[in-house]
Amino acid sequence: MTKTFKRVFLITIAVSLINLIASVLFLLKLPDTVPVHFNFDFVCDRVGSKWNGIFPSIILLFVAFMFYLSELKGKNAEKNSKPMTVTLLITEFIIIAVNWFFLGLMSSGADVGDRIKTGYDWIILFMFSFLFIILGNYMPTVRQNKTLGFKMPWTLKNEKCWNLTHRFGGRLMVIAGLVTLAMTMAAKIFDISTNYIIIVYVAVILPCMLILPTIYAYSHRND
Repeated sequence: MTKTFKRVFLITIAVSLINLIASVLFLLKLPDTVPVHFNFDFVCDRVGSKWNGIFPSIILLFVAFMFYLSELKGKNAEKNSKPMTVTLLITEFIIIAVNWFFLGLMSSGADVGDRIKTGYDWIILFMFSFLFIILGNYMPTVRQNKTLGFKMPWTLKNEKCWNLTHRFGGRLMVIAGLVTLAMTMAAKIFDISTNYIIIVYVAVILPCMLILPTIYAYSHRND
């Protein structure tokens, strides 16, 4: 484990704890029952305890410790330190953004059947776009491990297959990020609901990100 990763880990733990405390203080000001779930049109379809809002903050801490354990015990830990550090920082940043987006929805005062206009949902899509673009550029540098990357029987057994798959997968991630970014910008400019982007992302982009690298890795399993 490198000193840089240790410093980044300690910083993320400190930020996670600050986020947890801030979330608790925010939740204390809310009524006991708040909106906790919205459908694709941001219509509230369920209310519940305000303490549901604490889970993203707990997940934030959990993710940081999982990265720490992976970096501590993982194969090629030293070689993978930089992509692991970058992935940890981006993941933590996105979880914090989602956390406060969720808390904002909970504080809207909506009841079941009420529709709210957030005005910020496109920001989350922008973040995921940049996540794919940044991580896609780092994928070719990731060495064999069981934590980060396209972990398949063929890539874990064959180092050349691993390297080829991660070069291919990295390019695919960059393309997916650019496509999502372009769709999000178009939705923002032309005032189109981001729900359509989410549908395309879940129905098309995400399956392609899972299926195409698997097929590619299988076709190069004996290289």
